[in-house]
Amino acid sequence: MSITTTRAALVAWLASGVSVDVCLLSGSRRWPRPSVIHDVLGLLPCACVLRHGAARGADQQGATSWRLLGRTGLDEHPVTPQQWADAPRLAGRMRNERMVQARPVADCCLTFIFDGSPGATHCADLAEDYGIPTFRFYLPEQE
Repeated sequence: MSITTTRAALVAWLASGVSVDVCLLSGSRRWPRPSVIHDVLGLLPCACVLRHGAARGADQQGATSWRLLGRTGLDEHPVTPQQWADAPRLAGRMRNERMVQARPVADCCLTFIFDGSPGATHCADLAEDYGIPTFRFYLPEQE
C-alpha cells in the first residue's frame, strides 16, 4: 500500500470519531523520510500521548516531530544497556511486547517500515494481534 493510501485510511479512521489518547509509533532505524512521520503525526489530536521505543531512526524522528508540533505527551520505552547485554537478539522484540502491552493500551499503531524492517514489522504484527488498529507506511512503497 502506498504512503498516500495509508495516510488516507488513517485520516478516514480519525474522522470516524474514534478517541485517540495513546498512539504507538514504531519504525525502521534506517527510515529515510522524517517528513512523512512529521506529516502523519500532525494528524493526531494534540492531547494524544506518543508511545515509542526511543530507538534511532523512526522512533527518534517521531519524538522530534512530536516536540516540533508542540506536543508534550511522550511515553518512551528504550531498551537499556543491560537488556541488550542480557538478550542481544531479543531485546528489541521484548521492548515491542512491553509497548504493545503497556497500559493504557494504545488506541492505534503507526509503523514506518523501510526495506522490510523486521523490528517495525514485528511491532505492527503484535499490535494487530492485540486488536490495535495499525497503519503501516512502507518504503519502498508496496503495491
